[in-house]
Amino acid sequence: MNQAGSDVASALIAPVTYGYALTAHAVQGSTVDRTFALGAERIYAQEGYVIASRARQETRFYLSDHQDEAGESAPGPPAPPPNAIVRFAEHLSESRRHELAIDEPARARARALATPQLQTERARVAGELADFPGTRARELEHLSQRLGRLDADRVQAEGEARAARSELDALGPLKRRGPHADELRADLRRTQIQLDYLGDQTDAATRQVAKLRAEHDPVRWIEQHADQVRDLRAIDHELAVRKHQVQRQLVRAAQSDPPEHVTAVLGDRPENYATRLQWERGVWAIEIYRHRPLTIDRNEVLGHPRIVLNTPDATRFTRQPPSQAGVCV
Repeated sequence: MNQAGSDVASALIAPVTYGYALTAHAVQGSTVDRTFALGAERIYAQEGYVIASRARQETRFYLSDHQDEAGESAPGPPAPPPNAIVRFAEHLSESRRHELAIDEPARARARALATPQLQTERARVAGELADFPGTRARELEHLSQRLGRLDADRVQAEGEARAARSELDALGPLKRRGPHADELRADLRRTQIQLDYLGDQTDAATRQVAKLRAEHDPVRWIEQHADQVRDLRAIDHELAVRKHQVQRQLVRAAQSDPPEHVTAVLGDRPENYATRLQWERGVWAIEIYRHRPLTIDRNEVLGHPRIVLNTPDATRFTRQPPSQAGVCV
């Protein structure tokens, strides 16, 4: 409104469409040049992947040191707030993947076993699945891709034939006797030859697929071994969870009582809070890199694992250089 009371907004302001911000659910499937995202407290692994994979050029996460009150705290001086980057990394480590109810019995059986028993069970189940027809599966995959390409070529050739036939029908009686009509008829003959070739190739590939599935069908094999496949996935998941827990224990132990290889690189544990956060991130990077080829000893006592490295001599801790290893701090 101006001073005279007239509405001038429609004349001076261009139409505005809201939509400058989207949720991670709404942005799924889209592609943009740049993404500017808020690293909120409720973010988790799957949501972070969706956000980070939308941009062609750059993705920026904006973090805040502010943290909601967690209720009553213990007596004494207030604890310093956790670092925003550390808190953001912990949120991205949290997975909210939905599990099928049919997989839960296998997960429960895996959780009930000690780590040595779990490794023994994994070797047994993997042995039962060793006869998977992998060569036949790869051949069927290649044939399926070939059938897809043949079908795409057939659709394209049929479209070209329709276009040439339509153009030929649109010509008048005199033009149908001219050179342009002769070119169209030649195109139709070439297209028909191509369609016949594509049909023969499709029939041959289809017969080959039927023959391979009759001999060793990977789909039927998976259906017959569904329980073992489910058990193997559950065991691998449980072993990965326990390995992650062991790594966290090692990192926290090194941060609380830094060993010599840490102090030689980063120095002693600093008293200043801000400096200590950077020091702890450095300890995390060193320990994750150092224990990358990590295994769990078979003599582990449940709840108190003893960690060894992949070395012939378990009394010495030596490192094997991991291939293409890299750590981001």
